[in-house]
Amino acid sequence: VILPPDTSLMVCGPEQVCLPVGITDQNDNLYSVIVDNGWYDAVHSMVCFDADTSGTYILTVTAEDSCGEVSSDDISVVVDFNSAPYLIYEWADSLISTCVPEVCVPIEAIDPDNNLAEVYTDWGTYNEEAGEICFTVDTNGTYCVEVYAVDSCGLADTLTACVNVETGDFVYIDC
Repeated sequence: VILPPDTSLMVCGPEQVCLPVGITDQNDNLYSVIVDNGWYDAVHSMVCFDADTSGTYILTVTAEDSCGEVSSDDISVVVDFNSAPYLIYEWADSLISTCVPEVCVPIEAIDPDNNLAEVYTDWGTYNEEAGEICFTVDTNGTYCVEVYAVDSCGLADTLTACVNVETGDFVYIDC
């Protein structure tokens, strides 16, 4: 019996986890395979278990042939469940004075599991490198944008970012 080395996995939620296992018998008279805390899938050469909570699962696979010879191996699998991403909007000054029609505000998208799939907004665009949402304004007033962060498991966070904008006129000086 040969199992992979101890491992850690991040899964989206409760699910069946399967890992490869090698089971051979020199005499080709394998009689039984017993898995503590799981089951053996002989067709796919996998040992499986139900990961219903985060934590450590210890699986022991024992193979016995018809002559009574026994071999076993075990594996420790640490299972962590996915955590939702979250958005941070910390704008110290909610008043922006601008001459240009584009306003950019800092938005930080964080995913504890590093599986952030997408950040988008209902108005404007998100610049991942700069960590900001940019949108166009045309008059003075309060502008609010909805920002969404979604991870590969489908968990999401939503944030409303509002700023007060005072637009100004361009000044052109010809010397």
